[in-house]
Amino acid sequence: MIAIAHTRRRLILTLALVSLLGIFHLSPSFLALASLPWTASRADLTAPVKARRITKASMLYGPRNVFYERALQTHRRHAQKWGYGMEVLQNEIAKGYWNKPSYLLALLIRELSKPVNERVEWLMWVDADSIIINSLIPLELFLPPSTLDGIHMVASKDHKGLNTGIFFLRVHEWSVRFLIETLAYPIYNPGVDLDLQGQRGNMLVHFPGLGEKRWEHMETWLDLVERGVGGWEVPVQETWYLEETERFWKRVQEARHIIGEYERMKELREKPGSGQRDRDGESETDRLVGELSRALYEEPFEGKTLQQRIETLRRFFDSA
Repeated sequence: MIAIAHTRRRLILTLALVSLLGIFHLSPSFLALASLPWTASRADLTAPVKARRITKASMLYGPRNVFYERALQTHRRHAQKWGYGMEVLQNEIAKGYWNKPSYLLALLIRELSKPVNERVEWLMWVDADSIIINSLIPLELFLPPSTLDGIHMVASKDHKGLNTGIFFLRVHEWSVRFLIETLAYPIYNPGVDLDLQGQRGNMLVHFPGLGEKRWEHMETWLDLVERGVGGWEVPVQETWYLEETERFWKRVQEARHIIGEYERMKELREKPGSGQRDRDGESETDRLVGELSRALYEEPFEGKTLQQRIETLRRFFDSA
């Protein structure tokens, strides 16, 4: 989702699961994949609604910085267009980097204290040095379908790992625990050095780690966006987002379906009186499912690898 130029960036999903089993219902057929529930309603993403259940969050405090202010205005306009909430921390509440998780934790606790039907479902963190360059793309496009309700964080990855400049957190108890553990990290690791990270994409542009050169680049992009020149405002139907996000979530759902169903069948097999077992076949299946599981949880953004693991398992079961 994050961009610096024209390069298409890869989505990464940080899969945050309390457990693999019991999170979603599986169909009776081992390799049958239910139709994705959001596919038919994707046309709805092209029209704003009165109240979407997403709130953007950011922070801006200290000496005035006109570039950060203008950048956040692009997010405010995007939020207003699509009906999202927008929250901005304006006073320091922790030391340095830790203002971000502290503020998010406060927002999460506030939302969770409300009746369920009054809460937002997701918080989207946006750094103040990120700029929306195409406001015609809705955020829902990047969120998991309802059948993947065990996924509580969606973020992007670059060569340094997790990018914390732009990410989604589900309003859920898991997210509270995650942020509490994050805030505890410097207590147990006082000498840690947190580096800046960047990521590419097409929906917005992000300028981490550029030092004083940041302002020149931000001014160029802000001028383009505010004047509406450069052709960056493209309807979502004309971008690659619809197709690639659908393929991404479909692979994730299919992989989780296979793993979950295999675990269920394995559990049944191990019960007393389940009959004669094929130990060699089970060993090979365990290996293949293990490879699929590693691809899903460690490299879900590597679509080719994940799809290969799925197809290998399909061929194995077809030949069994």
